[in-house]
Amino acid sequence: MTIESDNKNSGLHAINALNAYQQAVNSAAIVSITDKRGIITYVNELFCQISKYQENELVGNNHRIINSNYHPKSFFSSLWRTISTGNVWHGEVRNKAKDGSFYWVDTTISPMLNNDGHITHYLSIRSLITERKRLEKERERLLSELTQKYNALMQFNYIVSHNLRVPIANILGLTGLLRSENTADTELIDMVHKSAESMDMIIKDLTSLLAVRTPINESLEEISLSDIISSVKNTLSTQISSSGAIIREHISPDAENIYTFKAYFQSIVYNLLSNAIKYHKTGTSPLINLKARREKDAFVLSVKDNGVGMDLDAIGNKLFGLYKRFDLTREGRGVGLHFTKTQVETLGGQISVKSKPGLGTVFTITLKNLF
Repeated sequence: MTIESDNKNSGLHAINALNAYQQAVNSAAIVSITDKRGIITYVNELFCQISKYQENELVGNNHRIINSNYHPKSFFSSLWRTISTGNVWHGEVRNKAKDGSFYWVDTTISPMLNNDGHITHYLSIRSLITERKRLEKERERLLSELTQKYNALMQFNYIVSHNLRVPIANILGLTGLLRSENTADTELIDMVHKSAESMDMIIKDLTSLLAVRTPINESLEEISLSDIISSVKNTLSTQISSSGAIIREHISPDAENIYTFKAYFQSIVYNLLSNAIKYHKTGTSPLINLKARREKDAFVLSVKDNGVGMDLDAIGNKLFGLYKRFDLTREGRGVGLHFTKTQVETLGGQISVKSKPGLGTVFTITLKNLF
């Protein structure tokens, strides 16, 4: 094979590669070329499909033909200042098609230079992002609605915590005074006092529930899982000692340190361990296995006990409901699991449970992006 034929083959390969590249770009991108004055000299087929103009309607015109009048004049003035000085411009533009419909494009405009380094043309490559912009607008609308609902909820929380508890506190004070004066009808006074105490407890729970759903005001920080567990065990020391509970920890080294909101995470661990101790089998010391591991970008925490277990088929989706109690022989108000689920979801995670009567329970929490 001669050098001439080698050069010829190399040239053919280069031309074929260039054609393949051009076909790929034309099938995936909206492409146009203008002269240095902004007059369109070339548009590809996808440009025509999206804009709904024919090629002969676009070539010889400028891009004002698809101007939607959405962006201010300063937007395009800045664009031209950027490209006319030889720099690449990138941004998002809303255009108007021939039929009056609007579409969004992610746009990159690059100057094309001659051998002397002077600008002769501008190459524009665009990708269609109309659906993404629609979703962004919908998200903004939903966020606005949620913000309004949140503000209303916080106003309600303020009324509950400041206005309703005052008369209840007065009732408790008056019944306490009547008790001390040995009033004859102590049974009636006790009933009123207990009712007021019950109402006060409900209001406290409601205030706590609203508080746990508020945006987190504290900052993300790196915490040691071992330190959190140690702190929780110290808080539960009386329950652990009286029940003879054994807590075994299995923490993967790559899951020891995580970035999260400390107060929420500590509350989650506390509620899970507290429940595992509370719902142990009579005559059997609680055996609790706490495991933490890392799965790609997710942190997985599981708490397994040997307690009384639950019939999840019978309980259904009521397990995490507020004031839902399934073992009336144990103390509790049925708020712990509800708060735990709310806190987990506030942290962007999920909680699941496996349980069978007499065979214990396993709670598993999955939180992402904690590393």
